[in-house]
Amino acid sequence: MDEHDIRLWRVFHYYVQKAMDECDITQLERLAINETSSKSGHHYVTLFVDIDTKRVLFATEGKGSEGLKIFQAFLIEKGVKPSQVKEVCSDMSAALYSWHRRTVTSCSYYV
Repeated sequence: MDEHDIRLWRVFHYYVQKAMDECDITQLERLAINETSSKSGHHYVTLFVDIDTKRVLFATEGKGSEGLKIFQAFLIEKGVKPSQVKEVCSDMSAALYSWHRRTVTSCSYYV
């Protein structure tokens, strides 16, 4: 392939953004959240997954409350009310549990 990597990344980001714009998550009821290391050291990625469709809805760098705020803004942008989420499954992160108690208060929380 005789393309510069910047061009390939630009094409990649274009199609990912297009797919995200077309993504309909208004039926979201069950959510799994996982914070995982992306490299050795302290480089984390937080993944948000629709349990029913087994689809990654959102991924962001970092962990804790900042990633949760970004995801919450994403939900609002997509027209998803926190009250429609019935179940959240995650590890025992204090930030995740705190977010659950403040934001999706009407749902069950599983560890």
